[in-house]
Amino acid sequence: SLSLVANRYFNVVKSDTDLNLVTQTRLLDGLQANPNAEVDFAVSGQQVPRSNNQGIPSAKSVADIGQIAILPEHLRNPVKLALEGETAATMETGSAIRTDKGSTVDISTNNTGKGIYIDGLIEALAGEINLSLIAGGAELYRPEQAIWLGPKANLTAKGASRLKPVDNFGRTTGDVLPGGKVTIKADTGFVVFEQGAKVDVSGSNARLDLPVAKTADGGIQYAKKNIGSDAGKVTIKAAEGIVLDGAFSATGGSPSNQGGRLDVTLDRNNRKDSVDAYPTNVLTIDVVQQDQKILPTGLNFGDEIPTGLNGRAIISSEEVALAGFDDLRLTSPFYIPKIVNDVQDFQLPPSEIRFIGDVDLNAANSIYLDAQTVRSGYLDGSSAGIANLNTRFLQLGSTSTGDRQSKFSTFIGIAKFDRDVEDSKLGNGKLTTNATWTQLTGASLLTGFNQVNLNSSHDLRAVGFRLEPSSQRGFNGGLRTAADLGLSASQIYPSTLSNYTFSVINPDGKLVIAGRNSDFTPLSAGGKLVFTAPTIEQNGVVKA
Repeated sequence: SLSLVANRYFNVVKSDTDLNLVTQTRLLDGLQANPNAEVDFAVSGQQVPRSNNQGIPSAKSVADIGQIAILPEHLRNPVKLALEGETAATMETGSAIRTDKGSTVDISTNNTGKGIYIDGLIEALAGEINLSLIAGGAELYRPEQAIWLGPKANLTAKGASRLKPVDNFGRTTGDVLPGGKVTIKADTGFVVFEQGAKVDVSGSNARLDLPVAKTADGGIQYAKKNIGSDAGKVTIKAAEGIVLDGAFSATGGSPSNQGGRLDVTLDRNNRKDSVDAYPTNVLTIDVVQQDQKILPTGLNFGDEIPTGLNGRAIISSEEVALAGFDDLRLTSPFYIPKIVNDVQDFQLPPSEIRFIGDVDLNAANSIYLDAQTVRSGYLDGSSAGIANLNTRFLQLGSTSTGDRQSKFSTFIGIAKFDRDVEDSKLGNGKLTTNATWTQLTGASLLTGFNQVNLNSSHDLRAVGFRLEPSSQRGFNGGLRTAADLGLSASQIYPSTLSNYTFSVINPDGKLVIAGRNSDFTPLSAGGKLVFTAPTIEQNGVVKA
C-alpha cells in the first residue's frame, strides 16, 4: 500500500502526472547479450532460461545484466493507494492513476475546504475507487463544497480478465473478474458530475479453454468458451445534493451476466454538527423520464452551488436503462436528531422520492424506494403523471421509520421528538408497480396520486420497523394514501411479529385486494394486518 497525506492544505495530482502502480520487477534477461530479447515466462511464472544468457560478464549490480519489465498479470498483486488532503484533493485535467487489477484507490479530504476535484483518469480494473468528503472539520455550511467530477473525469473499475501464459498445448486459462465498486460519499456538501464525466463498472469477457469432457482414454478434453462476468456497483451519497450530468456504464460482460447496481442516497445524518448550521429544506430524489442537463452553464468547481439544487437529486429512468443497471436503490433516510452541547436538535421534515411527469422505470433485478414519502409531481401538484415500475423485486417504504400517521415520533436515548407531518393528499398522479415479489417496509406515505396499484405475481410481504430503544414486542409499519389502492398478489401477509396497516384516508376512497394463491404458506408467525378504507373489496388471499 502507498499513502500520500498532506497534513496541511491540499493534495494535488498535477496534469502531467501518470502515476502507474502496475507491478514491475527486474529480470535477468540477457540484456547485455541481446538487447532486443523478449521476456519469456513458463506457466509457473518462472523465467525460462535462455542460451544467450551464457557469457554475460560479471557486474556490480543486477541492473547491469537485467531489465525492468512488467510481471505477467497472474503474478501481480493488487495495491492500495490513499491520497488524503487536509483541505482539498485534486486531480488536474490530463492526470492519471493506474493500478493493477483488483486494486483500491482512496481519495479523501475533510470539510474545511472546497472538497475533491477529479478531472483525470483513475483506473482500478475489477477493484475499488473511493472518493470521500469527511465531516468534522468545520461547523458552517459551505455552498461551494463538493466532490466534483469534471468533464474529463474517468473512473473505471470495470471487470477484467486475469490470464495465465498460454501453456504448451496452446490453451488459454485464467479468471474473468467482475466489475468493481465506485463509491462517492460526501458527509457534507454536494456530489456533482459534469457532462463528459464517466464512471464504468461494467463486466468483462474473455475466451478461455475449459475442460468439457473426458476422452475415451480417460484424458480431459478442452474447448474454447466465451466467459463473461457481472457488472459492479456505484454508490453515490451526499448531504446537500446530487447532480448527475455524466455517464455510467454498468452492463454485464455477456447477455447471461448481471448488470450493475446503482445506489443514490441523500442523507444528512453523517454531519457532525447541529442542523441549524446547515440548510434544513426537504430532501427530494426526483425521478424523471428523460436525461437532462442539470448543472447551470458556466458553473465550475469552487463556485457556490445554487440554492435550487440544495436538497435535490435528479435521476432519469433513461439514464438507468442506457447504463445497463439491473438494480436501483434510491434512499433518503429519516433524520435522527442530535444532542449537541446538551441542546436538543430539531427534527427535519420528511424526505421524499418524487415522480415528475410520466415515468417508466425498469430494472431487471430490483428497485428499492426507501423514503418516508413517495409523491407524484411537485408539492403544489404540478407535473403529476403516470409512473410505471417494472422489476423482479420491489421494496417500498422507509427502512428507518415505523408508524406513519399525522404525527411521527422517534426515540433517541431518553429524549423524544415529535413533528407534525403532511398527510396524504389526493392528486392527479397514478402509480403502478409490476414485480415478481413485493416488500413493503416500515412507513410509506403515498401522496399526489389518485390511483395506486401494487401488483406482485408472487408474494406481497409487509415488514414492520422497531423504534429503538423500545419495550415493544412487535415491529410496526404502514402504508397510508388518499388514492384508491389496489393490491394484487398470490398472497399478502406480514413478516413475523410485524403489525402493518393499510390506510386509504379519502372519504370516497376504495381498497381492492385481488389475486389467486399459487405459493406455499410463508414461515411467518405473530404478525397482524389491518386494512382501513371507506370501501374494501376482498377478492384475494390474505394470511396472518
